Amino acid sequence: MKPKALTCFAAASMLLACGAPAAANEVTLADHSAALSDQANDLLFVITWAQLDKPFAAADLRVTAGSPGGSQFVLNWEHDDANQDGKIDRGEPITCREPGSAGVGGLANIFDAATVGKTVNVDVTLITGASTATQLAALKWTPAN
Repeated sequence: MKPKALTCFAAASMLLACGAPAAANEVTLADHSAALSDQANDLLFVITWAQLDKPFAAADLRVTAGSPGGSQFVLNWEHDDANQDGKIDRGEPITCREPGSAGVGGLANIFDAATVGKTVNVDVTLITGASTATQLAALKWTPAN
């Protein structure tokens, strides 16, 4: 095996050994049709796994969003669990909403009409155990309305 090929193979092997998601996982993000408002709890976007190696517990999913270089906010989300198994399967949509805000004791209005047309970073992470986090996807969302 050539040195460059060996390096690539070793890097790929290390990623798999460290629990990085396999390349077969494919995530899509679609803007929600509801318009962003000056009120809290707006519907933001829908995430769907077009390809997924194996289902994972919905309770372990964390979705965050924020402007590039700014704060990331943990979003509220709803899982359309078609087979009622508590796991996220291929094709089951995750609808994301603006986050709750413990500091205020209610919901927060983070994204509004001023966000339309701007890029928002979205991170999808699997939290397992006490503190093990595996990033499943780093996505971009540009609200259209």
